[in-house]
Amino acid sequence: MFKRALSLFRPAARLPEQTDTVASANPLEPSLPLSLDALYATMAPYHREKRWMDLFFEFLVLDVIGQLPAATQKSIDALIAKHPVFFAATHGDWRTGTRQALQLSETIDIAVLDLWFVKSAEADAEGWLYHPWNFARDFHQQFVADGSRVDVWEGDSFELAKARIAAAQAAVPH
Repeated sequence: MFKRALSLFRPAARLPEQTDTVASANPLEPSLPLSLDALYATMAPYHREKRWMDLFFEFLVLDVIGQLPAATQKSIDALIAKHPVFFAATHGDWRTGTRQALQLSETIDIAVLDLWFVKSAEADAEGWLYHPWNFARDFHQQFVADGSRVDVWEGDSFELAKARIAAAQAAVPH
């Protein structure tokens, strides 16, 4: 099921310097695009390497964990409006288009959220903040790695993951 998705991924490229991005407190952390021009700049290395779906997979991960900035979403919407062919099959719905193109399972969101809460808690316990885009890139790398078991559920692992997510979400102050 994932063989087609695996062929669409290549190793992550280094992002160029950008403007109109979410400023990071740490200069080593990536900056998310906040305008269409910044999105074009972010997409450029992915596009050159013919792996633009990698970027949308990362955006999907950010969206699932609730960390995709509204300005980035607006930039994606502007991109799709300007280039409707990108997600024509899903009428401009990049989330569904990404899920279909990469043949993602119906349980991918559980895998994303579970790993996000686990890894974020580990980082917090160690005294550092796991930048959401770094997580999205790391998740992508783990997902496409040979022998990946990221979205494979055996025994009661799926129910345990859902319970961890529920507990983590309940602990977040509203």
